[in-house]
Amino acid sequence: MTTLEKLRGEVDKIDDEIVSLLDKRLQVGKLIVDAKKDKNLPIEDLDREEEIISRMAGNSKIDEALLNELYYNIFDHIKNG
Repeated sequence: MTTLEKLRGEVDKIDDEIVSLLDKRLQVGKLIVDAKKDKNLPIEDLDREEEIISRMAGNSKIDEALLNELYYNIFDHIKNG
């Protein structure tokens, strides 16, 4: 097996983990939306969204613009999904 094949195999495993964790993240987000609806609370909480992104940016070497894009897509999907 070549180095390229090994690296691609590693990427495939990482992608599987990412998708699994994203699925869990979306499920929990939907539960939060349901809990907010039950309590007649607003679904959108921009302060909380900013808090999450700031925490992620502080704990990561990932470009903050990329984190913003990723997380706002996640938030939008949960709120509008």
